Amino acid sequence: MKIYPYLLRKKVSQQPTINEDGIPTYPTDPITWEEVGACRDEIAGAGQKISKTDGQIFDCTATIYAPKGTPTITAGTTVQVVDTEGNIRLEKQVIRFSTDYFHCRIFV
Repeated sequence: MKIYPYLLRKKVSQQPTINEDGIPTYPTDPITWEEVGACRDEIAGAGQKISKTDGQIFDCTATIYAPKGTPTITAGTTVQVVDTEGNIRLEKQVIRFSTDYFHCRIFV
C-alpha cells in the first residue's frame, strides 16, 4: 500500500506573450495544471477550524498530505488531487500550507 497514492496538481495561469511591437498574444487556454508531486487526502468529517497567522479562522473541508520537501503552495492557489485513473478527487483553494517533521500538510 502506497503512503501517497494520488497526484497533486496546482492551477497556473499563463500570461500573454508580448512581441517587439508591444502587441500581446494570448494563449488559447489561459489555465494549465502543474504537477506538484504525490499526495493523499483526508476529508474533515465534522469540519475543522483553521486559524491563520493573521487571526482569520477558516472552515477546513479536507487535509492533503504530501512528502516532506514538497514545494510550498501559497494560500489562495487552487489545487487538485487526482487518482491513478485520472479522476479528480478534490479541487479546492489552499487555506494554509504547513511543513511538519515527516510530511507537509495542505489545508483546503
